[in-house]
Amino acid sequence: MEYEEHSQADGSFYITANKLIELASRAWELFESSELEEKQQLLNFLLQNSYLKGKKDLFELKIPFNGILEYANTGSLLRGQDSNLQPID
Repeated sequence: MEYEEHSQADGSFYITANKLIELASRAWELFESSELEEKQQLLNFLLQNSYLKGKKDLFELKIPFNGILEYANTGSLLRGQDSNLQPID
C-alpha cells in the first residue's frame, strides 16, 4: 500500500514538473499572444518583488522559476559553494 502511494506521488510529481517545464519554455509565446489581463496574471504568477528603478524593470522570479532560469544560464542545478566549510561529524 505504501509503495503504491509513493509511486502515485512520483507519477504526479513528474507530470507536474513536465507541465512546469512546458510552461516555462512557452512563457514568452504565451505572453505575446495574451490579452493585457492575462499578461498581468502571468507576470504575477512568475514574479515577486518587481519594481521600476528609473526606466529599468527589476524583479525576482518566484520559486521554482528562479531555479529554471539559473539552470538555463549555468547548466547546473547545484548552488554555489557554501560559506560554512566545516567538516560534517
